[in-house]
Amino acid sequence: MNFRYVAENPTGVVTDCLVCFVPQLEKIADPVLKQLDQGTRGAVSHLLKTGEFAAREGQSALLLTPEGFKAGRVVLIGLGDQKKIAPDTYRRAAGRAGTMSALTSAESVALLIPAKEKDIFQAVIEGYLLAGYRQREFKSGADAVDKTRTKNLVFVAPEKRLLKNIEAAVQRGRIIAEGQTLVRRLAGTPSTYLTPVLYTTQAQALAKEHGL
Repeated sequence: MNFRYVAENPTGVVTDCLVCFVPQLEKIADPVLKQLDQGTRGAVSHLLKTGEFAAREGQSALLLTPEGFKAGRVVLIGLGDQKKIAPDTYRRAAGRAGTMSALTSAESVALLIPAKEKDIFQAVIEGYLLAGYRQREFKSGADAVDKTRTKNLVFVAPEKRLLKNIEAAVQRGRIIAEGQTLVRRLAGTPSTYLTPVLYTTQAQALAKEHGL
């Protein structure tokens, strides 16, 4: 998967799917949400009024082809009470988002994260990658096919000066997530297949890849 980092107005981000992480709402005050509400003829206001999406943790909403946005669709992911939001909140939210068909069917996904802390960006990529992991080597039929189409992941930063720190945080999170998925894969591999010789071979290959 290719990662890209931008600091620009989310309305101009060209992507199949724009994901907006949103703290709990009482009214629509965020400029991006206001533009999104206008571009969907009041859909965000309606979702808030009915309680279908008030950005509580665990809530999500899908909006198709909003006017004024270059994204083909927008997914809203609730974070819950602003005072209780922490990196783990974003990790859980990104995990939920990463399994949604609106994202897995998109070749390009952009993540709009309303935060500046690098720990939050690290948590997002960890949650996103770990939630999407499935061990398929020993599956058959449809279960053996990875239907995820996402090839490009774009991080939309609030300020250009943050891009280098965000990139470093995302790369750190990626390494941690890949390490965890490696452990999961090895733990889930039958011992009749993962013999000591094969295990050693994989360890040597991994060490060589990273110059150890």
